[in-house]
Amino acid sequence: MKENIYAIYNGTEYEAGVVNDQEVVLRSDDPAVLNRGFVLYKGIKYIKKVKRTELTDIYKKYYQATYQNYQFVVTEDSGDKLLIIATNMDYKICEQLGMKMVDRGVYQKWIQKTEVELSISRKPL
Repeated sequence: MKENIYAIYNGTEYEAGVVNDQEVVLRSDDPAVLNRGFVLYKGIKYIKKVKRTELTDIYKKYYQATYQNYQFVVTEDSGDKLLIIATNMDYKICEQLGMKMVDRGVYQKWIQKTEVELSISRKPL
């Protein structure tokens, strides 16, 4: 799910990337932002570099899912599915949930979005 950094600029939330202490790059898929000073970058994203002081807020989003009454971190979103990951969880529980071990003590599983309760928390940057 990329860097999960977002910024509020002129009342709109954009994906963002921190350039340095003073500058942030805003990203959008919407061509309508061209009239707001964005430029097309590499033919795929619209971007605009702004000063951090121009932002109302900048934060990192953390996606969590409750699946089968257990909490997991969401690491990817693919249309109607989410990739959940478990670390420091009893391996027996992970195996019962049909999760696959991808590294020592790390389990993951693709699940339908309809199977989970999704929550998002923010941490200011």
